[in-house]
Amino acid sequence: MSLSNGIFCISLDFEKFWGLHDVADPDEVSVNLMKVSDIIKRKLEIFEKKQIHATWATVGLLLDEKPLITYAYKRRINYENSDYSPYPFDENFKGINPSIFSGVDEVKQILNTEHQELASHSFSHLYAIEKGIDRPAFIEDIDDMTYALSKFNSQATSIVFPRNQVNEVWLELLNSAGYKAFRGNQQNSLWSNESYSKESLVKRGRRWSDAYFGKSKTQFSRLKDLQKINGMINIPATRFLRPVSAKKSLEKRKINKIKKEMELCAQEGYLYHLWWHPHNFAGEVETAFEQLNQILDQYQFLKEEYGFESLNMREISERAE
Repeated sequence: MSLSNGIFCISLDFEKFWGLHDVADPDEVSVNLMKVSDIIKRKLEIFEKKQIHATWATVGLLLDEKPLITYAYKRRINYENSDYSPYPFDENFKGINPSIFSGVDEVKQILNTEHQELASHSFSHLYAIEKGIDRPAFIEDIDDMTYALSKFNSQATSIVFPRNQVNEVWLELLNSAGYKAFRGNQQNSLWSNESYSKESLVKRGRRWSDAYFGKSKTQFSRLKDLQKINGMINIPATRFLRPVSAKKSLEKRKINKIKKEMELCAQEGYLYHLWWHPHNFAGEVETAFEQLNQILDQYQFLKEEYGFESLNMREISERAE
């Protein structure tokens, strides 16, 4: 057994519509996205009760109560694929429930809940390795996020790159703006850094299979071994908590796999970094919360048994320093 305690980290990619703007029409996803506010409130209550420290990586566009008015026609991002840019906003959005575009109320709740970190998921759900992104565009996105957070008297020190597109070129710029940590990818071929258009269906299918059948070898890290790249601590993801599927047998395998990996990390002093999107709970809300409670009950058992410790990304980066 390791002499150092293992660490349990949860990070959530809080996006609402801005994480889906280039792959779905708002009217197709609005029913599920309208559930996100209640889902987040419920999660925060559970996290507070069970003393879970979590990182909420939030898209900056959610931080404006009226983003469609504020940013509608004055911004551009010069992606080679123009669909990737949320600007300019579609006129058809005006008939959609505005709650799917804003997260102001949820962010206030996050900031008012103990042990929760408000982090960056970029301002515009920016894709860091897609063609067309250059240094001025990335700096502008950082500046927009800094300003948006300042309205909440907050400043991000951690970032989760949208679509897990980690671009080490931009880490120095982030560090200069006060960022200290990022969520890196799980170090195996299923999660290798790749642009969205080049990622094959086979690769995505293998990731799905791995959640239930463990075809890949999960890599674990200890706190002392976390890498610093261009001034930023890499806090690598361990596993994605997939949305609930229709088959109960698969769901049992998924949760058992997570619990076994958590136990190994607690015993051996590794970091276990679990992540998901709040909207992933919207399809099967009650089953998803049952699973979350199973995971958190496992954490509490491992805390008592092995000293497993819940830390958010900011706390991990501070500890690593």
